[in-house]
Amino acid sequence: MEARLAAGEQWKGPDYLDSTPSGFNLTGATGNVLQPRKADLYFAEVRARAGLDSHRFHGLRHDFASLLLAAGVADRVVMEMLGHSNIAMTANRYQHVPDELQRLAADRLDVMLRQAAPSR
Repeated sequence: MEARLAAGEQWKGPDYLDSTPSGFNLTGATGNVLQPRKADLYFAEVRARAGLDSHRFHGLRHDFASLLLAAGVADRVVMEMLGHSNIAMTANRYQHVPDELQRLAADRLDVMLRQAAPSR
């Protein structure tokens, strides 16, 4: 509502007469949908000021899904949070197993195999 009032006659976003949110996460100053390229440019600027490595804005969705996986969140929950219509999209394209989880899995396997090995 604040953005709409600030934009005045230039407002192009949805009407908020009933206080219903548009559902858009990112909008321009006039309420229109922020184009992906502009989001990337803005994010690159913020990232550079923070001294962070190169990373695309859309990559944050992948990071989000991967971190949820690492935290043990069920695939179905991650799917819903990302707004996907099926789990295959989430599992195949958005969840990447971080190196740390792979190391943890290898360490667990090592412990299991050592416990199962006959004593000498």
